Amino acid sequence: MPSPATIRHAQESDANGLAALWLELGRHLVELNSSAFKVPELPGLAEWFRTVLATSRSDESGTFVAEVDGAVAGMVSVRLVPPMKDAPRQVLQDVGVVRAEIDALAVLEPFRRHGIGRLLMEAAERWGREHGASLFFLDTYVMSPLSVPFYERLGYARRSIRFVKPQEYGVAAGVIVGEGALSIRRMRDEPGEFERMARWRNQPHVREWWDPDEPPLSSEAARNEYGPDTRGEALTTVCVIEFDRRPVGFLQFYRWASFADEAQTIGIPFDRDTWGLDIFIGEPDRIGQGLGSAAVDLLCRHLFERGATAVALVAAKENARALHAYEKAGFRRDASVLDLDTRHGRRVESWLMVRRRDS
Repeated sequence: MPSPATIRHAQESDANGLAALWLELGRHLVELNSSAFKVPELPGLAEWFRTVLATSRSDESGTFVAEVDGAVAGMVSVRLVPPMKDAPRQVLQDVGVVRAEIDALAVLEPFRRHGIGRLLMEAAERWGREHGASLFFLDTYVMSPLSVPFYERLGYARRSIRFVKPQEYGVAAGVIVGEGALSIRRMRDEPGEFERMARWRNQPHVREWWDPDEPPLSSEAARNEYGPDTRGEALTTVCVIEFDRRPVGFLQFYRWASFADEAQTIGIPFDRDTWGLDIFIGEPDRIGQGLGSAAVDLLCRHLFERGATAVALVAAKENARALHAYEKAGFRRDASVLDLDTRHGRRVESWLMVRRRDS
C-alpha cells in the first residue's frame, strides 16, 4: 500500500512530475486507440506545464496534484464554463448555469485503485462549487475499461455521444487492409510503437515462441529492429493489427524472393510472387478470440488480389495454437522443415504451411 496522498494545488515546481504523469497517460491511451491518441513529445513538456501553471487564472481554472512521499502521483484539472449569453434561446438547460468541466484526470499506475482518483475528483468538485458551479461534466474515451466505470461510481451519468468521422482514415492512419472492426496498418516510427512492441515481445505467451533464446527486448532494441522497416522501401512491411482501433498484435509480410537464402535453407519453394508472413497477438486478453486467424486470412486475400501465387510460412510443431490458427485461415501442412529460429540452441522442428491462391 502506498503512503497516504496529500491533495493540494499544483505548483510550478511540480512540472517535471506532471510531465511524467502526462507521458504515462499518453502511453495508456495509445494502447486503447492509437488512431485517436498519441504519446506527447517529451522535449519541452515540463516547461509547457510550468508555463500553464504560471499563467492560469485561479478564478477560471484549477489544477490539483496528489503528492505521495514527496512525488506527484496524480493530477486533475478543472475549469469554469460561464452561462451562455443566449441561454434562453437554447434547448439545453445546462447552458444557463455556471458549469465546471473536468479537463483531465490521471493517476500513475502504481497508485491506482487506492482512492487517489476519488480524492482528486473531490478536490476538483469542491473548487467548482466554491466558484459557483452547479453542474460538472467531462469527456472520457468510451472504450476505456478504467475511466468509464470510475466516473459512473462517482455519480456521473452518460448523457450524450460524440461522433467522430476522420477523413480518409485508412490513408491517414496507414491502413493496408481492413474489414469490419479489424484492420492491419503500417507500424509508425514513433516511440509508443516501439515501447508497445517491447512489451508484447516480452509477454510470456509471445516469448515462448518468438526468439526465446534472445534476451528480453528493450524499447531501444525494438526501435533498432523495427525502425528501419517503417521507413522507405523496406523489404519487410511491419504492421500493427488493430481491433476497434485498439492495437492488439503484430504482423509482418515480405516476398520470399527477397530472402532467397533463408527460404532455401529452410526448404521453402517459392517464385517471385510467393509471400511470407509472421504474426502474433500481443495483448493477453485478445488471445483465443480468432483475431490471429482473421488477420492472416485478411492479409492473404489482400495479397492474392494483388497477384500473389501463394503465402508460405513455418510454424513450430509444438505450437498447437498457431497451427490451428493457420489451418483455420486456409493453410495446409506442406512439409516437415527446420526453422532458422532456435529454442535452447537448436533449430525448431516446424511445419511448412502454405495457402495457395487457387486453393
